[in-house]
Amino acid sequence: IEDPVKWMFNVESRETTIRDISQSVMNKLVGDLPILAVMTSQRTSIEVEAQDNMQNLFDAFGLGVRVVTVKLQNIVPPVGQVQDAFEDVNKAIQDMNRLINEGKQNYNKIIPSARGEANQIIQIAEGYASERVNQATGDVARFNSVREVYEKSKNITRTRLYIEAMESIINPTSEGSVTLVDKNLANFLPIQMLEGGTK
Repeated sequence: IEDPVKWMFNVESRETTIRDISQSVMNKLVGDLPILAVMTSQRTSIEVEAQDNMQNLFDAFGLGVRVVTVKLQNIVPPVGQVQDAFEDVNKAIQDMNRLINEGKQNYNKIIPSARGEANQIIQIAEGYASERVNQATGDVARFNSVREVYEKSKNITRTRLYIEAMESIINPTSEGSVTLVDKNLANFLPIQMLEGGTK
């Protein structure tokens, strides 16, 4: 109460007048807004604008009161079809949020695993590439060393390479060894079979 004289003598039914003005201002402000806007994004602006509008009307009627604050509490949609529709919307929003959270959980579970597998495959590929490059580099180095020796003494190197190649083919201790048989040889006795081999 800002002015006791105005409060006591200017208006007869003060409480009724305050309630009616408050309801009229609030109905005007929220009448054209969606219920979700009233409950969320527009709530603060409605409270500030309602306080200003109520104060202007109270001053115009000479009530002698000062509005300290306006707070919107227990905002509920009208009973009936509006409330049912609002509850359906709330359920849909909750379902949407639940599905979004489930999607994020699946993302957080699957994507890191897939990235780990991808990194593993990349590392294996890089290792294989390094192995092949090193092997090729070694083969080139060996070839170059043989070539250098060959250029210094061609006949000796050629003979040595031939002998090494023939040893690798004919060596009886290596797997898949080759037995050379003269096609003109008559009455050939397979001694390898008699020595206990099953080949």
